[in-house]
Amino acid sequence: MTDKEKIEYIANIYGLDKQLPILVEECCELGQAALKLTRYPFDPTYKNHLYEELADVKIMVEQITHLMGSENIQPYITAKLNRQIERIKG
Repeated sequence: MTDKEKIEYIANIYGLDKQLPILVEECCELGQAALKLTRYPFDPTYKNHLYEELADVKIMVEQITHLMGSENIQPYITAKLNRQIERIKG
């Protein structure tokens, strides 16, 4: 099984109702890990913890995207990226 297939399999087993609260939890843990790294930028322990939490959030986002349909999300991604580019350009 590829990683994508594993993500979809897990998402299909648990479903949206069970995975949404896990996404929230993982996002909170990512935020905490990011703050720790800003306080201790030279400590590899905190950098590794950030990598771990990024992986958790990425997995959960991919599960939710699969369950909700990436075709429904892509227009929002495009609009937000375009808006940020326009902000940068001034």
